[in-house]
Amino acid sequence: MSDAQATPPACPPVPKRLKEAMESTPPLVVPFLGAGVSTALGFPGAIDLIKHFRKFADDDQVAETKQPDWTSVEQSLAAGDPDSAASAIRSAVGRDTYISWLRRLLSKWVPEPSQAHTLLNLISFQFYLTTNYDRVLETTLYPPPEVLTYREFREAKWFMDHGERFVMKLHGDITRVFTRHGLGAIFRRRHYSAASTAASRGEAARSDLGSGTA
Repeated sequence: MSDAQATPPACPPVPKRLKEAMESTPPLVVPFLGAGVSTALGFPGAIDLIKHFRKFADDDQVAETKQPDWTSVEQSLAAGDPDSAASAIRSAVGRDTYISWLRRLLSKWVPEPSQAHTLLNLISFQFYLTTNYDRVLETTLYPPPEVLTYREFREAKWFMDHGERFVMKLHGDITRVFTRHGLGAIFRRRHYSAASTAASRGEAARSDLGSGTA
């Protein structure tokens, strides 16, 4: 590795107004990290994820009765609808198998932090929002922040009020997909409705999470 590669990027001076916004309580500036931050490190995007699932189905010799309709899956991908493709696979193989495949896929990567992660460490944000399931962000930040999911918005308020550092994972976390409430991660658009229902029952504070696939 060359000296240029080994030297971390220098953090540009933070403008005064931005610094004041970051240090306000609650902070007025919060980084929002989407799938691109993880795919840049080699993690699969939505379409590649489906292709890996096809390979897992072959490798695991999934029974023919539980095989998804792969023609339909391919048609959904061709139509730019990975959400429907993922739904077809999950319905066919079952939730447990689907989640085990997702964990197998995301846990095998141990990437080096990107320049974006390094810069996030150099700029002192109180908390971070992300739609990613993987744990790259929280494992590259120092000191390690607390990790919360969409089910813990009430706890997030406490962290904000007390100036504690944390990561809010809006789609859930790959290590917490099994919970006593049944839904630990958001995989499809309809899961936002389930998250909203849980919030209305007091299991989590209600939040407008938007839609999309990480």
